[in-house]
Amino acid sequence: MPSAFLHTHTRWSEAPRIRHQTARLLRDVGFRVLVSERAESLLGAPLVLPHEVEPGIWAARPRRFMHHQLRLVPPQHWLQGWQAARDARRIVDAWSEGGAEHIVNFAHDGWFLRREFPDSSIRTVIHDDFEAQSRLPFSAHIAYELRRTCEVSDAVFAVSEPLCDRLSKWCRPALLLPWSTEHYRPPTPTMQGRDSVLFWGFIDNALDLGMIERVARSLRARSACGEVLLVGPTQTRGARARISV
Repeated sequence: MPSAFLHTHTRWSEAPRIRHQTARLLRDVGFRVLVSERAESLLGAPLVLPHEVEPGIWAARPRRFMHHQLRLVPPQHWLQGWQAARDARRIVDAWSEGGAEHIVNFAHDGWFLRREFPDSSIRTVIHDDFEAQSRLPFSAHIAYELRRTCEVSDAVFAVSEPLCDRLSKWCRPALLLPWSTEHYRPPTPTMQGRDSVLFWGFIDNALDLGMIERVARSLRARSACGEVLLVGPTQTRGARARISV
């Protein structure tokens, strides 16, 4: 039975995302699937070895030397890569004697995977703008790891056209829209007749509702039909976005 190792920075218990969808699709076509969850602090909790979370899907949790927002210089990246590679090897070896034939990487800092698993195929999925989320006045350290990750991957996918454009300087990314049953068609250049903005994603405290209200008012001032639509689940129990214009 083929095996797949999904390297992620999220917990399996979180709201379903593209990682869950990918893991279940692989399981349903005959793969044994191991998911590496978001790492704990090196000094906090111990390494969690693989345990079955769904039929055919196992989860494990490595440790983390340092949070990615604090890794600013190459020696820090090297130390983190050494720790992550060591834990990834221990997790995979405890799960399967034959290792992992296929690796699906959902992290921007998965460059160490090629060194630790030289014979595995590595497919990287960039699903977010990690540089914009660095929350620091500079993001060169994020771009440094993102570039290295793309360069060691056998294939790179992105979930939007802007992300594809961003990664094209390092590789040839392909657009990945696994939730769509229709072929993607880029929007037409003209803006005539466009009076709505659709946000499709998690509706939570991370959204700047004040900015969304200002956008909605601007649309309403330009067109009687102007509106902002927010569609998606919340990760915080009971949290809802309420916007009045």
